[in-house]
Amino acid sequence: MKLDKRPAKGKANVKTSETLASEPKSTTGTLFVVATPIGNSMDWTERAKDVLSKVDIVAAEDTRLLKREMAKVKISPKKVFSHHEHNEEASTKGLMEALNNGEDIALASDAGTPMVSDPGFRLLEAALKGNIKVVPVPGPSSLTAALSVAALGGKTFFFGGFLPVQTEPRKRALKRSKRAADKLVFLEAPHRLREMLADAEDVFGPETLTVVCRELTKPYEEIKIDNLGAIKKFFQVNEPRGEFVVLFKGASTELLDAAETQSEAHALLGFGRSASDILEELQPFTELSRKQLYDIINKVKKEI
Repeated sequence: MKLDKRPAKGKANVKTSETLASEPKSTTGTLFVVATPIGNSMDWTERAKDVLSKVDIVAAEDTRLLKREMAKVKISPKKVFSHHEHNEEASTKGLMEALNNGEDIALASDAGTPMVSDPGFRLLEAALKGNIKVVPVPGPSSLTAALSVAALGGKTFFFGGFLPVQTEPRKRALKRSKRAADKLVFLEAPHRLREMLADAEDVFGPETLTVVCRELTKPYEEIKIDNLGAIKKFFQVNEPRGEFVVLFKGASTELLDAAETQSEAHALLGFGRSASDILEELQPFTELSRKQLYDIINKVKKEI
């Protein structure tokens, strides 16, 4: 059974088997990028269930986990194929052959929306370059779920995914993101949360408004909002458990004038940052020349 290649107006783009039987089949298949629940089985969309039931192949990051979740809502896929970061290059070739032979494929991760910190880029890139039709089947996402309950204000957000494991690369990534948007969003594993919060405090400061979302949509869901220092202290006492989405209030993305630049330099020097580091961090956010900025930083350094 082939899936519809042309969405009907006002309806999902998967037609009935009766309609499909009367239409000519395309020479190539369609790649459906399917979002799955992040913890609550009631979050399955009807369209996701329909697509996963009808495609020729479901490409899954973890076949065992996805099969278990599909079974809960009585989805019976024709074939489930393992496609993850360790076999992505080889499996992409096989899946592209199937698509070029006219088979429809659904790409799904363990939970949430594929391509959001999940494997699948190589397959998606190959499909688009190969003129394969790609269709998003939207649904649950820990990113959008966290943003919907994070009272941090502003209209823009930056998504950094999982930060580097080591302290120095992690701090560099946090510094680069500081002025990227009104809200900064990261994913983190429980065993790295404490170190991540400590590094974030060094970069952003203890008064930075922070939201931590734990186990979203699951029975032990928890959402905490406080300044970063208080959040860090809480998890020093309480063992982090589950999967986390961590959001920080970002800095202004507008260009800094001389007075604001001096204030920023003073704060960063107070955190023990070097003049050269501050120069590189503030340069993109001011119209001052490097020499002018360097002079301001040195002036503040002498005053301190």
